[in-house]
Amino acid sequence: MAEMQAVIFDVDGLLLDSEAVYRQSWTEAAANQRFVLTHQRYATFIGQRIPWCEEQLAGLAGGDFDLGAFRAAWRVRWREIARQGVAPKPGARELVAALRAHRIPCAVATSSARPEAELSLAAWMADFDAVVTGDQVVNGKPAPDIYLLAAKRLGIDPLRCLAMEDSANGARAALGAGMTVIIVPDLVEPPEEVASRALCVLPSLVAAHAEVLRQLGIDQK
Repeated sequence: MAEMQAVIFDVDGLLLDSEAVYRQSWTEAAANQRFVLTHQRYATFIGQRIPWCEEQLAGLAGGDFDLGAFRAAWRVRWREIARQGVAPKPGARELVAALRAHRIPCAVATSSARPEAELSLAAWMADFDAVVTGDQVVNGKPAPDIYLLAAKRLGIDPLRCLAMEDSANGARAALGAGMTVIIVPDLVEPPEEVASRALCVLPSLVAAHAEVLRQLGIDQK
């Protein structure tokens, strides 16, 4: 396997503990219209583009569900929570700092739209050489578009990019782009058909730290 030259990160549920913020804001906004968004239903949205998820939820709710009101309500609630600060996942800042110290090109490829990404990442955006968001591509995850665009903006062959993902759909997108993938699950474990194609599935970014550096050929002595 070729030595990796760059790392591309998902954001929600991987770098940031923001998936829980999305779930809370969506659950509350759905409850405003007397629809119960269960954990199982929400789990089917993880790693997908937001417009698709909104439409799927409206289809599940049926009846007189007001999609426009739902969209407005969850965004207001999301921003209220996110402005208080979205916590990084354990090991996230340390891993990115180590990569920057070794001058490894880094990017993020998130299904979130640009405004949500800017708010949740805040000043941390400056640590990445490219930030690609879901509203910048035609086809969202699990299509490979977002990872291909991130690699293009870094100027690195996708085959030399290591992708870090928490969701099955995100992993499918990176695999479809020809990348080597490490999965660090957040709310849902990946199915075997995805896990078996990944380099490895690890419990945290802390646990992934040494493997990421190894894939980049960085001496850890």
